[in-house]
Amino acid sequence: MGVIQQLRQNVNQFVKSARENHPNGKVLDVAPDEWAVVSLHYPDVTTVNIAPGCNITADITDCPQLASNHWDLIFCLEVLEHVYEPFRAASELMRMLAPGGHLFISTPFHFEVHGPPPDCWRLGEDGLRYMFRDHEIVEFNSMGNQPFPIHHTMVVRK
Repeated sequence: MGVIQQLRQNVNQFVKSARENHPNGKVLDVAPDEWAVVSLHYPDVTTVNIAPGCNITADITDCPQLASNHWDLIFCLEVLEHVYEPFRAASELMRMLAPGGHLFISTPFHFEVHGPPPDCWRLGEDGLRYMFRDHEIVEFNSMGNQPFPIHHTMVVRK
């Protein structure tokens, strides 16, 4: 199995586990790709992306049109590395998350530059933990060998 297939399998398992542990609530999927893995596991998903084609067109670094404290579950899968200002994006995602809600993040680390452009960052465990330091990190996992894992997943609770 190739690296991309392993990564997709890891993300699919991550979302499947989220569904098993959090079956209900208002779900937001940030910048879903053509694979739309969240929609495979949740029947009612709202999507947001900077590019047209989703339910809501918005920049996740500044999206006042999305209500504060509204979403029970937010999925931001393979997105933060494509955002020019990932700390602002993290702040906005936490603003939109309802109290007690969960943010599910996956991001590559030791992985090739990929599309869609831009591909700006590789966020390591320390950086991700720092980014969400004011919130509870419920789970953090890395795929691959240390010190250069291929991929990270994390769950943050507001």
